[in-house]
Amino acid sequence: MQKITKYNSSGTEVWQTKAFPGLVAALISNDKIIAGANDLYEISLSDGAISKSLYASKPENGDARYMALVKGDNLVYAASFSKLENIKPNQIKYDNVYVIEKGKAAKGFSTVTNNKTVGVGSTSLIVNPERKELYTANFNDNTISVINIKNKADLSIY
Repeated sequence: MQKITKYNSSGTEVWQTKAFPGLVAALISNDKIIAGANDLYEISLSDGAISKSLYASKPENGDARYMALVKGDNLVYAASFSKLENIKPNQIKYDNVYVIEKGKAAKGFSTVTNNKTVGVGSTSLIVNPERKELYTANFNDNTISVINIKNKADLSIY
């Protein structure tokens, strides 16, 4: 049985299993959480109902495991630990970081492009609320990515 560790991310509680995360949960309101274990779901705490699938697994990218939140923001950032062997040469897009507006479906960042917007295999996320930047640690290519999140409309280009 894996130990569950509780983190505080800018005033919002996030739970994650250790040593290799297989489940993540984040409280998004008084009665709902977002939980992830390969897929991301919105779950009601009052009755346990899964009210919305936020992101369905893709065969090439099925490990939604890490989340970052900002207090007072309505977005949750989620990353999956993508497998390097699934990346094909000259592939245009490979989604492994998601932006989830609370209560709505997820939209993905394009993470492997010709300009290497975000690295491969994001295993950790953190948001700097003062600088309005999202940082990802990318296991498979040993990089750290910085994403400008100042203008939420700009997130749609990823």
